[in-house]
Amino acid sequence: MNTEWITDRLPTAEDAREDLSVWVCIGGNVFIGQYNCITLGTPWQRIPTPEPYVNPKTWTLRWNILGDCWVLENKRNDWVVLSYLTQDEAESAQRICDIYNEVNP
Repeated sequence: MNTEWITDRLPTAEDAREDLSVWVCIGGNVFIGQYNCITLGTPWQRIPTPEPYVNPKTWTLRWNILGDCWVLENKRNDWVVLSYLTQDEAESAQRICDIYNEVNP
């Protein structure tokens, strides 16, 4: 949360979220309040918009020297061998890895 509390003006609808709420501090307690119920001098802040959720990437791509092939690995030590792709086809192997991270994180 932002540490800059605003006390020198009242919040406006543009300061509030879609549900018209902002952070309010009264008596040292912080809670969500309606922007139009705040009196001048009461500390308030905008409620920040959260960052979009990004699925964790659990699959990684590496070249297996012994097997002479691309391998996808995850943190559980599962492997997917891409034996049909040569070392020069790293871009294609990376696209497959990205798809695994998208559909099977």
